[in-house]
Amino acid sequence: IGGEGVSCGYLRQPDLTAARFLRDRFRADPSAMMYRTGDLGRYLPDGKLELLGRTDDQVKLRGFRIELGEIEAVLAQHPAVEQCVVVAREDLGSDKQLVGYVVQIPGRAVSTQELRAWLRLRLPDYMVPHAIADLAKLPLSPNGKVNRKALPRPDYQSIESRTGVIAPRTPLEEIIAAIWQEVLRLESISVRDNFFELGGHSLTATQVASRIRDAFAVELPLRMLFEAPTIETQAERVEQLRNKDRDRDAPPMIRKEHKGGAPLSFAQQRLWFLDQLEPLNPIYNVPYIVRLQGPMQAAVLAQSLNEIVRRHETLRTRFEESDGEPVQVVETWQELPLHRVDVSGLPAKARLAEAQRLATKEAQQPFDLRKAPLVRALLIKLADDDHALVLNMHHIVTDRWSWGILSQELALLYEAFLQGKPSPLEELPVQYRDYAAWQRARMGAGRMERQIAYWKRQLEGAPVVLDLPMDRPRAAMEPFLSGVHNRPIPEKLATDLRGLSRRYGVTLFMTLIAGFQALLARLSGQTDVVVGTDLANRTQLATEKLIGFFVNLLPIRTRLNEDQKFSELLRLVREISLAAFEHQDAPFEELVKELQPERSLTHHPLVQILFVMQNTPEGPHEFAGLKRSPLGVSSTSRFDLVLFINHPHLKPVTTWMYNPNLFEPARIRLMSDLYELLLCAAASDPEVALSRLYESVDAAERRLQEAERKAFQESSLHKLKRARQRSPLAPVDGESGQA
Repeated sequence: IGGEGVSCGYLRQPDLTAARFLRDRFRADPSAMMYRTGDLGRYLPDGKLELLGRTDDQVKLRGFRIELGEIEAVLAQHPAVEQCVVVAREDLGSDKQLVGYVVQIPGRAVSTQELRAWLRLRLPDYMVPHAIADLAKLPLSPNGKVNRKALPRPDYQSIESRTGVIAPRTPLEEIIAAIWQEVLRLESISVRDNFFELGGHSLTATQVASRIRDAFAVELPLRMLFEAPTIETQAERVEQLRNKDRDRDAPPMIRKEHKGGAPLSFAQQRLWFLDQLEPLNPIYNVPYIVRLQGPMQAAVLAQSLNEIVRRHETLRTRFEESDGEPVQVVETWQELPLHRVDVSGLPAKARLAEAQRLATKEAQQPFDLRKAPLVRALLIKLADDDHALVLNMHHIVTDRWSWGILSQELALLYEAFLQGKPSPLEELPVQYRDYAAWQRARMGAGRMERQIAYWKRQLEGAPVVLDLPMDRPRAAMEPFLSGVHNRPIPEKLATDLRGLSRRYGVTLFMTLIAGFQALLARLSGQTDVVVGTDLANRTQLATEKLIGFFVNLLPIRTRLNEDQKFSELLRLVREISLAAFEHQDAPFEELVKELQPERSLTHHPLVQILFVMQNTPEGPHEFAGLKRSPLGVSSTSRFDLVLFINHPHLKPVTTWMYNPNLFEPARIRLMSDLYELLLCAAASDPEVALSRLYESVDAAERRLQEAERKAFQESSLHKLKRARQRSPLAPVDGESGQA
């Protein structure tokens, strides 16, 4: 704000004056001042200024940027709420918590527990206030605005008693509650809260199970967390297991001295074997490619990357043979060079394309597993404040979960080194080769045989290949750049699907994969459908912070029939998934070896289609003034089709990655449309038979195909007319011509 009405500053508050007042450069008077109001706005392309809200209404909570006004807008829609405001408070310690204040309409008042449940259906869990307090009226400032500083400290104890919060009553419940709080990042949890209603899912359930295992020295099956989803019931089950003293034969994972070479994990051994058959094949490269926009200090970035390579032995590991067996050998740390390419001299429109070309070229450069390190670093400069970082790694030393670890450590190290501080990261208690040795020991004593026996029973008679309709015949498999189609799941549908999952006691993963398998059954005409899913397979607490190759591929086999209700399919998929999770220790590589499926050069054994829930941890999207975003580079794949569900617990997006040698983009778009339509129909009436859902899908498919055909004809006719207009042989007015 400028003009004659602006004062000279705050009386006897020079710091506040310096922060809020600045010289008015639009006026000749050198004493004229302007005032920063704290409102947030942006200039639109037409020059207009759009008011977005208050800068002090945006908070950062556990890594998420939250607009308090967005929560208030949703809360105000509740029919019982007359006025509301949401703030971030620090009353419960150093960690901020969201607190809502409401003035309810007389005669319509509801409990704050109902208000939180109502918000949970409409907002991501991290945006649901920790507590909601009732007020007779909101405190106002002299100008009529809500005086946030005058909002009273909530009586958390009273609020919790009204919302049914029951504190832990035994030491065992206290320990499990602390584990939940750590994993779910919640401050206050009732012993009767449902784990999955608080935002838990299969991955966080695995984390809880691993922590309970460490805390009580019991083997807690993942199924038990679904059957006993409260702290109260889990404490009872743990006590039962402790009394029975069952399954304590698993050795602890400890740091060991590995003289010479260390054994490979089962997953590593499979990749090593494939590399022996076809060395220098880039299909197993796993490039981490990210765009970093903001002021970049390349030397600090290189220092941060080298500290990560020093910390994680797997990034400086090579593989060789010893007495006929493969072993992994960790080399002493040597500086990892950060190669730099400058494309900022190109025209603005050409820079991004050139950066993408260079990133793709690097991602396709093979590795020699006999030479360490199996990671290369490239920094591409698009502009002074715009860079692309390409870390190319071989899959034998990394996986997608590792990307999150790498992102988090890179952000912490870069910020610390930028300020001249030492590394804030603690040394790792174990390394990947310790895990490999532990895995070998754990899968002994008949455990591997028992797990393999389950999978033999589960996959006996499974179809060799899922025959989806394709646009081109299969040929010998070669590395290919995947086609990609992104489609957000509509907000209302995502809310309905979460409600459906809670109603039938399943996770969102189970609901979405059930819908996916139902669609695949209809499109392929097969009632026996096998879909693979990637499991993080980090079942031990010590592995959660390690970069390495842990991920395991689980085949989810479901037999469907058209008389089946969707609700029945959900229950079936729940049982199949839980059983698969209980037997996740059997490496997919061993399944292929033991089951000996029919081999073909045209398709992947056992599974050709993947369904992957992307709920692995991510690093911050901003750090030290750098904004992290994708560069837009396609990746390679070995599968016909992969359906990723990104941001499943925020605003889910489906990402369809497909083999362009088999599918046209139009077919994948159609498949995406039909998947959404099937989920909508199932969410609206889960008790309907699959045959009725398929009728809706068939009708929609006919409509979509007809629309696609018309669009293609119109496009072709338009192109033909333009071509004829450009042609020197085009007929003049009144003449006829033939194409």
